[in-house]
Amino acid sequence: MNRQRRFRFSGYARRVVQILSLIFFLYLFLFTRARLEGMAYQVATPVSANLFFRADPLLFTAVILTVKRFIVADFLPMLVLLVLIVILGRFFCGWVCPLGTLFDFMPRLIPTKKQNPRQKPYHRFKYYFLLGLLLFALFGINIIGWFDPLAILFRSLTNAVFPYLDYLLRGFIRLFYQVPFLIPLIEKIDTHYYQPVMGVQPRVYLQGWLYLGIFIALLMLVMVQRRFWCRYLCPLGALLGVFSRISLFRRKVTDACTQCGQCIERCRMNCIGERAEMTAPQECIMCLECQEICPVDAIRFSPFRRKTKSIEIPIDQGKRNLLKTLALSLLAVPIVRVIIGRTESPQNQYLLRPPGALPEDEFLDRCVRCGECIRVCPENALQPSLMQANLEGMWTPVLVPRIGYCALDCTLCGKVCPTGAIRLLTSAEKRHVVIGWAYIDRNRCLSWLNIECNVCEEACPQSPKAIILKEDIYIDEAGKEKEIKRPYVVESRCIGCGTCENKCPLQGESAIRVRRVPESIETTLGYRRRSRYRYGRQAR
Repeated sequence: MNRQRRFRFSGYARRVVQILSLIFFLYLFLFTRARLEGMAYQVATPVSANLFFRADPLLFTAVILTVKRFIVADFLPMLVLLVLIVILGRFFCGWVCPLGTLFDFMPRLIPTKKQNPRQKPYHRFKYYFLLGLLLFALFGINIIGWFDPLAILFRSLTNAVFPYLDYLLRGFIRLFYQVPFLIPLIEKIDTHYYQPVMGVQPRVYLQGWLYLGIFIALLMLVMVQRRFWCRYLCPLGALLGVFSRISLFRRKVTDACTQCGQCIERCRMNCIGERAEMTAPQECIMCLECQEICPVDAIRFSPFRRKTKSIEIPIDQGKRNLLKTLALSLLAVPIVRVIIGRTESPQNQYLLRPPGALPEDEFLDRCVRCGECIRVCPENALQPSLMQANLEGMWTPVLVPRIGYCALDCTLCGKVCPTGAIRLLTSAEKRHVVIGWAYIDRNRCLSWLNIECNVCEEACPQSPKAIILKEDIYIDEAGKEKEIKRPYVVESRCIGCGTCENKCPLQGESAIRVRRVPESIETTLGYRRRSRYRYGRQAR
């Protein structure tokens, strides 16, 4: 009886750890935001905002294969995790992974199909999938961030779930403001609690519906099978499964087993074979549920060898299937490279990267689409790209000045980037980082249409200003000469922060827009140097 209580306690302990891990992930997410201290921006959380991503061995492996350089200093938490995997097995998926916690919670909300323990296993598919993604990374196509579970969850929360909840809660706050006796309380909650966490202004992200749809679809997969994503698709789980093959702690079954089959039916990963003593250790996520429900106390998780009748089931990928996967991946690499080619074309002349971003090729090699920089941007300027940077650049960060501008003293995107795709700049360096160059469309600009307007010149944060006003003379409808001040861009001062484009009073497309710096102008210290290179001169 005492043992049963102990095993039941271990189940409670796992659930508590799962909940605490999810809360910690959400804490890092909520406080991965800008906080203005004096004249400088700081990340609101004292803990490293990218801790989960720096502990992710899948992202680390992808970056190493793509850039062909060993950058282990940035991923020390990952080494700690791998050591624990070798000791404890694939516990991360069952105890820590926040997306796995949501998968475990979903069957309580929606009906789940009853598991058939005799079904044909397809666990091996995720290993083929992992091999293909790693081969793509080896040949310079880093798309692993599309499928990493931590990146998927963070992107979904940033671009879809968080803005939706924010919109919903602000609606309730506006509703409560209509009740007179609640106004003092709502004002206090709004000012001291809501705005410091959720922000003063609501966030807007492009293609939010797409991220919400993907997130809901992943959660709904539990209607097919428990932890469907973890069983058959998750590349991170496959990589951890490879390391857990040599783990010390294993599931063991003693001679007391009566073959009641309860553990087989309840196993959320379907890692138990036709008999209770048969286990695939690389699929076991150490949830301990089988030990908790065993009526005769026949299941142990121990590093010590005891007299048991346990049998390990290797996931046989098969040499022929592995060779097929290898051949198909190698054949697909040049095809995908042609389809998603990294060519600079007129279609992407407005593709602006965050300040401090590496040159485009190296940026795409390192960026894992985690969304940390998008989340932390104080002005909502960084947005996830869809096809602006071709298919390979999907979900990488781009600066959209019409939505928000790049704050002059903000360097937070470099602080939270876990892979160094965005260099960490000092405040002094940031003021000389050229993101792009502004140009004026004289066919749309009010001043060039003889209507007084100097908003862009007033909004320019540079000192001396990158937009200056010059007096010109025009002839009005009555045939009289009149003076008017018209804006001109001083290209040598412009860094492309996008403030002018953001503040332009025209509806729709701005009359002043920021174009990217051509790739022919290379970088110094990881960012583009100043130049008097004329780009789009005829439009000025």
